[in-house]
Amino acid sequence: MEEWVKAGYQLLARGEMDGINVERLARVLKANKSGFYYYFGNREEYYKSLVRYHIERAQIVAAQIQQCNTIDPDVLHVIVKEKIFFLVEAQLLVKGKPLKTKVDTSEAGRIITDELVALWRKHNEPFTDLKNALKTADTIRHFFYARLDAQNINYKSLHVLAGEIMALIYLRSNDSTLKKVFE
Repeated sequence: MEEWVKAGYQLLARGEMDGINVERLARVLKANKSGFYYYFGNREEYYKSLVRYHIERAQIVAAQIQQCNTIDPDVLHVIVKEKIFFLVEAQLLVKGKPLKTKVDTSEAGRIITDELVALWRKHNEPFTDLKNALKTADTIRHFFYARLDAQNINYKSLHVLAGEIMALIYLRSNDSTLKKVFE
């Protein structure tokens, strides 16, 4: 079962949502497509399994972020290490490739955003306006995922992107404590 989910997850990370069909997955896995129906029954259940797997990955990534002291370089190294997760998140959030399922696919993003905001708060004074900080974090997340692709998930590219995000923070927020985490 897990191999079916991981194969679809890889396709999703590459932006090949249209390729997530039973026949293609069976070819990729060199398996009989009856295995798909045995494990999942239908595509909706398969998509639910993909979302559960993505949320599990988000929890693993969040635990790594909890160990970070800074965005740059610490979180950037986590992003490089967990690039498949971040590519999937980019597909689901901003690249126009939502899963065709009734399951909420945004939980993983909330898990990661919560940890990043916690990192900001851990190393800085409390935000003067937490609501504004969360709006800023959401804007940053969309900006980041819109710019993310398989070719630029390396430290050098992410460092440049972090600099651009710093500019967004300065523009979007009067809360000077937000910028300290990047310094």
